[in-house]
Amino acid sequence: MAVIDPQSRQQTILACNEKACAAGVRAGQSLNAAIALEPNLKTCPRDETRERARLVHLAAWCQRQFTPLVSLEPPDELLLEVQGSLKLFGGARALMERMIAGLREQGVTTRLALAPTPTGSLWLARSQVKSDEATTAGAAIIEKPGELVRHLATVSIGCLRWPEEIIALLLSMGVRTVGDLARLPRAGFARRLGTRWLDELDRAFDRRAEARRGFRSPVRFDARLLPDHEIETAQQLESACTPLLDRLQRFLRERQAAIAVLAVECQHRSQSPTRIRIGLALPSGDVTHVRGLLAERLAALALPAPVRTLRLQSGALLPALPMNGWLWKRAQAEESVDALPRLIERLRARLGNEQVFGVCAVEDHRPEWAWRIGYENTASRSDRPQRPVERPLWLLTRPHKISQRGKRLRGPERIETGWWDGREVTRDYFDVRDENGARLWIYRERRASHSWYLHGLFG
Repeated sequence: MAVIDPQSRQQTILACNEKACAAGVRAGQSLNAAIALEPNLKTCPRDETRERARLVHLAAWCQRQFTPLVSLEPPDELLLEVQGSLKLFGGARALMERMIAGLREQGVTTRLALAPTPTGSLWLARSQVKSDEATTAGAAIIEKPGELVRHLATVSIGCLRWPEEIIALLLSMGVRTVGDLARLPRAGFARRLGTRWLDELDRAFDRRAEARRGFRSPVRFDARLLPDHEIETAQQLESACTPLLDRLQRFLRERQAAIAVLAVECQHRSQSPTRIRIGLALPSGDVTHVRGLLAERLAALALPAPVRTLRLQSGALLPALPMNGWLWKRAQAEESVDALPRLIERLRARLGNEQVFGVCAVEDHRPEWAWRIGYENTASRSDRPQRPVERPLWLLTRPHKISQRGKRLRGPERIETGWWDGREVTRDYFDVRDENGARLWIYRERRASHSWYLHGLFG
């Protein structure tokens, strides 16, 4: 098996497994040359999106296990600031052994190095031999700054990952190692190679301060799945979603979080994507319940074409509210505690979000703009100012012009606003009762014509 670069004209080999390597296949070869050495070679194109997602996943795992100070070094490296964690794990070697073992369980082979500077640790790690064993034998562990120069001096300049033309120029000058590089005159180094590379050398030797952008764990769950075969039925789709939902459950538990929205996107070969959106009446960290709602939606789904790729995305993470034991038992005994939210969620799953919704308040004095349709849970805000006057629940789609007015119960309530967005209103509202006893909400235009309009009805 080999990974190829689909962007290169010769489809260059980027990496290969041990069997391919034993047959003579090497990184940098063209695909034709590799096939000549191993006719049964299987290839797959490089997927940089999946590589990045894998690196982000590993960074989040390192944050949870070892240190909150993690930086990404794409395409295949992570930097961890572990000074504050050494005592907790029993020293540098014990920490690294635990890290190797944890990464090995995830199918990751590693090159590890510990050094006083970020750049120095990267160079040293690249010079190590990959290991999938839970041991630090041969790994570079430098805890004293005075030992850094001696260890870096033997590192090959190929481990610096500098541009090929820079490496070729250095090799033509007889420079093979970082030690050779450090012995070059600084003025000539800067003149021929540029100050950027001289600065990087200084950072590696701790002669210049170095800052790295810290990694922050994603605030939303976003995962993809490429099934082994195309999915043709909703039942197969439900089974394919299971590993993604399991990952979502772990994601929420690790962050003690809940979600109110979940989206499933199905990619087809030639059709536009099929999207399924699940909204929860109350935020939940229990994916078992979400799984049931998804099954309801899939039962009524007709796929327009076979599915090639699945993507599961959550809405913004919300804090999960833990229950104490007494409250949890009581909630289980009184099924009515969450009966209404669960009913709403099942109706949405069967009928669609567009058919089952709530009304949310918006901070606007104009009645027709003071609300919106809400498909997710909108928890009441204690800091929202309460309206001092009563408003009707039922508003007409458009105010209806009237000629007669009933008995005034309350008013006027003057509303003058909206001049900034082109929807200005200048009205005096009244609460009246008509001759049939119905309670109406009417207003009078304060501009010319001064017409009267019916705008709402009280229950």
